Order: sequence, then structure tokens, then C-alpha cells
Amino acid sequence: YGPQDGRVDANAFFDFRTISSAEIIPVGDRYYLFYEGVRGPGPGDQGDTQFLLGLARSTTPAIDGPWELFPGNPLFINLPGNVGLGHADVVVASADTYL
Repeated sequence: YGPQDGRVDANAFFDFRTISSAEIIPVGDRYYLFYEGVRGPGPGDQGDTQFLLGLARSTTPAIDGPWELFPGNPLFINLPGNVGLGHADVVVASADTYL
């Protein structure tokens, strides 16, 4: 988690421990993945409490090929995350995408 005596930008590490709760949608010839990044517990917490939402895109038309991370990750807020925030529901209606 970095040095104890200084501030460390935690956003870059929001998904280093676990990623889960993935939802994938096809858009054109690419796939988009919304996922929950789990950084771990905050100081003194008894379980994981640092959850945030990430976005990735396939770099080829193959779903099992390489992926690139959105450079603006994590989406929405800075750490520490709020429990449950990482679960994304994606709805596509009339060519509009809602998160």
C-alpha cells in the first residue's frame, strides 16, 4: 500500500488485488468490460472495503484476446471506495447505454 508516512495515489492500484462482478457488452467489433476492482481493506477494517469500478475494452474483435484499460479508471469516485459501488449494471436501450 505504499509508505506509511506519506500519501500515495491509490487510484492506480484500485484493482490490484481482485477483479470481479464483470459485465461485458459488445459494441461494434469490440467488447467493453465493466468490472469491480478490489484493493483490499482500509486501515482497521475487518474485510475488504475498497471497491471501485473499472472499464476495459478489447483491442481486437475476439473476446478472448488482449484488453486495454480505460486510462480514466477508476470511474466515479476516488478511494476509499464504498462497499458495493463496484457492481455495475449496464443497460442498452434504443442505442443508448446506461450505467
